[in-house]
Amino acid sequence: MLSAKARKAFRTVRGIKNSQMRTGNFSAFDFHRNLYKISPEAALCYLEMSYSIDDRVKKMDGEAADFVRLMKAIYIDGPWSAYERLSRVNEVPHALKSLSDTARSQIYKAFPNFKTLSNGNPRDQSARLMREIYSNRG
Repeated sequence: MLSAKARKAFRTVRGIKNSQMRTGNFSAFDFHRNLYKISPEAALCYLEMSYSIDDRVKKMDGEAADFVRLMKAIYIDGPWSAYERLSRVNEVPHALKSLSDTARSQIYKAFPNFKTLSNGNPRDQSARLMREIYSNRG
């Protein structure tokens, strides 16, 4: 569960997003950048899940493929608010630990950024990776 400070910050970001959408000035890049300021792990995981999932799942089998499809259904396709998605994305490291070693290795191979969420200090590693992502986007 997110801290009270993170929830308040996320509500602020969501308010900005809703305001921008009403005026037609919404930028997904700005939304993700603000999300990153609140929780680098969640923003990184959200970005990783958002891009080219279907191509990566084709290279997996069994438990790993089922896990990623379930994650996509919950975090991306599901009828959740952005806040609910964020709180669910924070559960990813715990969910990964419940998989077999083979399934986990397939997921880490297809989604390298997931590995930073489950070992070491994920906040530091995620922050470094997010800076790389954002510095390479126009």
